[in-house]
Amino acid sequence: MRTVPLLVVAFLVLSNFAGAAAGRAESLPPERVGRVSRVDGAVGLRAAGGAWSDALLNHPVGTGMSVRTLAAAGAELRIGGDGFALSAATELDLAAVDDRIIQIALRQGRIGIGVARLAAGESVEIDLPQGGVWLL
Repeated sequence: MRTVPLLVVAFLVLSNFAGAAAGRAESLPPERVGRVSRVDGAVGLRAAGGAWSDALLNHPVGTGMSVRTLAAAGAELRIGGDGFALSAATELDLAAVDDRIIQIALRQGRIGIGVARLAAGESVEIDLPQGGVWLL
């Protein structure tokens, strides 16, 4: 008769550990992040679903974030060894930044891309309003 309550306690303890492990897995940091490496003028940064704020040098950037430059501004993002220079009046969204892909949705403006090297299976994707560019 004592076995049944003991089994129930064991089940509750184990399910508690499983729930805690799942919670930790959801709060893991992103696989890969970049940073704002140059700020010239008024440059804004927005986390997914957040409000625009001033971009600061070395501020981390990653999946779901947006960056914009105003009319007389410029900025550069570094993600690993790759650089993305934003000209004036540019807005982009970082749709995906991980170990395999960098996906940027360019809403308006111009960017310069400097890719040091892509390993097998890595790509850089630039989505444009009327198409896209894939660097493989």
